[in-house]
Amino acid sequence: MAQVIGNSITDFQEMVFDRILGEEGIVKSLVVYPDVDFLNATPTPEQYELINNPYQLIRKQVFPYTKAITKNDEIKPYITTLWTGFRKRGDHYISGTFCFHILIPETMENTTEGIRYNYIADRLDSILNKDFQFLERGDIERVPEGYIGHYIVFKTLDLHTKDW
Repeated sequence: MAQVIGNSITDFQEMVFDRILGEEGIVKSLVVYPDVDFLNATPTPEQYELINNPYQLIRKQVFPYTKAITKNDEIKPYITTLWTGFRKRGDHYISGTFCFHILIPETMENTTEGIRYNYIADRLDSILNKDFQFLERGDIERVPEGYIGHYIVFKTLDLHTKDW
């Protein structure tokens, strides 16, 4: 039997974002900047609020769709996503591919954890590779001016029905 991932792609996206935003290291890497030691830095009250309520980042810094970051956007780290190739069996989606685009301002690239986008991609891999097949990752060639970018791609596994 194929892995059933939900009646809607929105259900699936919410499950994935629950995992991502439940990972404090990823949240801190997005909101505690420009600190080089973002994991151990004392957050500002505004940053602390975002760490404790990470769903506030949805559609502000973490996008459930591909968003073009422009010079009008605030200079900060972003994660955008691409969801593609989803197939259905009956009323349920059973497979598809999703890609995270991690965009980091060049001035915030260096951290005590290494390159900030590598830290985020490594954490995404760690929390998602138990249930999803890692396909690839690498640098994004075309990014907004002043940013560097990295991507990581996963595919749902056609294995067994899972309880998320």
